[in-house]
Amino acid sequence: MKSIQKRAQYRGKWFEYEVAKLVHGKVVGRSKAIVVGNSTFECDPNHPLDIINEWSGIECKYLKSLPKTVTNAMEQAVKNASLTRPVGNTDPTPLTPITIMGDREGHRIVVMPLNVYLGLHE
Repeated sequence: MKSIQKRAQYRGKWFEYEVAKLVHGKVVGRSKAIVVGNSTFECDPNHPLDIINEWSGIECKYLKSLPKTVTNAMEQAVKNASLTRPVGNTDPTPLTPITIMGDREGHRIVVMPLNVYLGLHE
């Protein structure tokens, strides 16, 4: 059982480093402060974010598979955004596909493809 937990921890850490590379950020770990670009961020070492870049704090979750509800909603947003254009606009750029999900307790999350997120701050 212990080796399975270790492998899961390794996959989670690997995922953090992969995402940090993509978003030009740094993995926080147990640091009290971290320098990203021209900014220094003070961190709580007891409750750190996984990654910090110059414009966001990121918490990573690596799952065996995403819940079907999330993937279905995201696929629908991507498909429908690519088919929708403003009237009279000849620009071939599709709308940005974003899914906003919520529950009865008032929790709300925004879900978007990683490439769209990365394109927001190019």
